[in-house]
Amino acid sequence: MTLRGLLTASRLLYLPGGLLLYLLGVLMSARVEALKTLPVALGAFVIVLVHVITHFVNDAEDVLTDDQTEHPTAFTGGSRAIQLGLVTPAGLKRAADALASCVGVVLVFEVVVTGDWVAAALYLGILVLGYGYSGRPFMFGRRGLGELVTATVMGVLVPVAGAHAARGLGRPCWLRRCWSCSWRLCLRV
Repeated sequence: MTLRGLLTASRLLYLPGGLLLYLLGVLMSARVEALKTLPVALGAFVIVLVHVITHFVNDAEDVLTDDQTEHPTAFTGGSRAIQLGLVTPAGLKRAADALASCVGVVLVFEVVVTGDWVAAALYLGILVLGYGYSGRPFMFGRRGLGELVTATVMGVLVPVAGAHAARGLGRPCWLRRCWSCSWRLCLRV
């Protein structure tokens, strides 16, 4: 397993999309002068890690179908890192597990150090659904639930996590505003 293989499997071009949705949530809930820097940075870190985990697990679990894709595009056939011999499915699963451990550390920090169980619950939900898109035992994508899971994570949970990180426990008004805005955006797509 090479660094080039991990970077290829990460699908770096897709990572800014998750960050932009997270930052949308941050902007919907906070005034710049009231922005909580550490929670926002931790949340952005989790969003990027889970996005990469999702890509690693997707490539590792979908290797057989990706092998059969004759004309891969940016949206079909995976990253092609396995097919190019840059990584192995087992290596990607180990890397995904290591990144999930990093997310676990953030979850523990959020609960034990800051007492913010809401952030921990949001990040855990994003992790489980992101991993479960292709990962066992859920494999939502293969059960016809992939688009619903993606819309829920990227259209609702990620912006809500950003809003919560920016505002914190003190002002729950962000939830109503982000929830209604996120669902309106999802329903338009």
